[in-house]
Formats: sequence, structure tokens, C-alpha cells
Amino acid sequence: MPKSLKYQRAKKNLLLFCAIILLFGMAVGIYYGNLHPISQNHLKTIQEENTIVSFLISHFSTTSSLFVLSFFFIGVPLAVVYLFIEGLSLGVTISLFISYYQLHGLLYIILFFLFSKIPFYLFYLLFLKKLMTIQKAILFFLIKKINPKEVIIKAAIGALLLIFLLCLYDLFFSFIIFPLMKQAPLLPN
Repeated sequence: MPKSLKYQRAKKNLLLFCAIILLFGMAVGIYYGNLHPISQNHLKTIQEENTIVSFLISHFSTTSSLFVLSFFFIGVPLAVVYLFIEGLSLGVTISLFISYYQLHGLLYIILFFLFSKIPFYLFYLLFLKKLMTIQKAILFFLIKKINPKEVIIKAAIGALLLIFLLCLYDLFFSFIIFPLMKQAPLLPN
């Protein structure tokens, strides 16, 4: 089988696996959110706390920690667990907003998902691929004694660039998109 075909199949399998993990987490989150409702005041607090601090610090600390841990072979498994947790939190958020705000909550969640979560998941998928490249290169070094210095440096630079771009997007979302979403008359007071 040609290398490019193997690469395409591996890329498709990774995307499918990540989508399944994310959807499973969302399903568990929706189920949990329906079983354990919270007060509407607490929901408003959650909505107001989505600020620059929560997105930027959360995404930066998570991705940079996973980047460092990828050199010790636990970064990729933890990245998959984090993807499940992201799906879980999104599922709980979906169920709570829809249960309290019905159609308005659904519209708000759709906009939130389009402008916040889809770009994050795209960055995260590319980041996960870079982490896998780093781990594969280190594994080749340990098993076959091949010097993977160039591969690791390229993947590390790519991963750090993705962390930087994710932080820039979080700033853009926090200062421009999120204030616009708060101003839109989507959710009743």
C-alpha cells in the first residue's frame, strides 16, 4: 500500500476516533445534564463567567501541559481523555441551556458551538496530530535508534504554533465574538 494512502487512512481513522470520543462525551453530558438539573441562577453565573480568563487560561494550560507530557508518552492518551471531557462539558451545557431556555437556548448553543467549539476542535485535532508525530518519532528513536531530531523539532514548532494560534483565537473570541453574543437578544433575562 502506498505511503500516501496509508497516511490518508490513518488521518481519516484519527478524525473518526476523535469524533466518536467527542460525541460519546456529549451524549454522556446530555444524559447527566438531564438527570442533574441546576438552578437557573447558577446557569446565568456560568454564562457570565465565560470570559477571557476561562477560555485563554484553560486552553493554554491544557495544551501546553499535553505538549510537555507528549515527550513522556502520556500526552496523547491524556489528550483523548481531555477530548472526552470537552464533549462531556459541552453535552451538559447543551442540555441545561435547552432545558431552561428552550428554542432560545438551542440558538445560543448553536452559535456558541459554531464560533467557539468548532474552531477549538479543529485546532485541537491538528495539535493532537503533532503530539502523535512527536511520540512516534521518540518511539522510533528508542526502538530503531534512528535520530528523529528534525521530525521532533518540526512537530514541536508546529504544536507550539498551534498553541499560539489557539490563544489568539481565544482572545478574538473573548473580546469580539462573546460580547456580540451577549448583546444579541437570544436568551431571555
